[in-house]
Amino acid sequence: MEAAVREHIGELAGVITEIVVRGQREGDLRADLDPEAAAWMVLSFLSAHGFRAAVMPNRRHLEEHLAAMTLRVLVNPDAAPE
Repeated sequence: MEAAVREHIGELAGVITEIVVRGQREGDLRADLDPEAAAWMVLSFLSAHGFRAAVMPNRRHLEEHLAAMTLRVLVNPDAAPE
C-alpha cells in the first residue's frame, strides 16, 4: 500500500510540475522557478493544512497570509491581471 501511495503522490507531483512549466511558458509563473521544486512546495503547503488546522491560532488570518506568501513566490510579478 505504501508503494502505491508513493507512486500516486509522485504522479501528482508530476502533474503539478507540468502545470508550473505551462504557467512559466505563458508568463504567469516566474521563469526562475525550478518546476519540480515548486510542485513539491505546493504539495507540502497542501499536506500541512491538517497540521495547521489542528494547532494554529487565528487560523483564518494566518492561512490567508500563508496562501498570499506562497503565491508571491510562484507568480510572475510582471504578469498582467486578467
